[in-house]
Amino acid sequence: MTEVVDLPDVSGAMTADERDELERLRAEVVALRAVPPPPRVRRRVRWASVGSAVLLVLGLLLVPVSVLAVWTNNQVSNTERFVATVSPVAADPAVQAALANRITAEVMARVDVQQIAGEAVDALAAQGLPPRLADRLRDLTGPLAGGTRGFVQERSTSSSRVRGSSLRYSKPPGRRTSR
Repeated sequence: MTEVVDLPDVSGAMTADERDELERLRAEVVALRAVPPPPRVRRRVRWASVGSAVLLVLGLLLVPVSVLAVWTNNQVSNTERFVATVSPVAADPAVQAALANRITAEVMARVDVQQIAGEAVDALAAQGLPPRLADRLRDLTGPLAGGTRGFVQERSTSSSRVRGSSLRYSKPPGRRTSR
């Protein structure tokens, strides 16, 4: 609290009524300063405004996702449009070569021809195959694996070659395409 400062007496210039009013005002100021200030009124949170802000942000985040979903649905579910979109890519020789290489790599990663051939030779040796013949067969497991890899590469290359006419879509009987 601040203290009341007495002002110099200027009684010669004031009338009795003015002096009484001055004293009354000074007393009122002292009384007002003695009373603690009223507590601050907290602003109430309006849940409607908070909810609308959350919904606005959610809407702004979901609009691009919905646009992408609609576009994907239009491109993928319409078979004719999908074939028209994908056929130039599938006809590209670089894409066909990459596809053939990937198919070959995946097949050879899942089927270890050299190990299978080695196990077969070991099984034959256990059945009574002469050791000299078993050793020669073991020597052939490497070329067998290489030949198998070449065969898979050749078959995947020939099956990945696509001509533009083979990508045409024909509707199955009694079935409609979407849109």
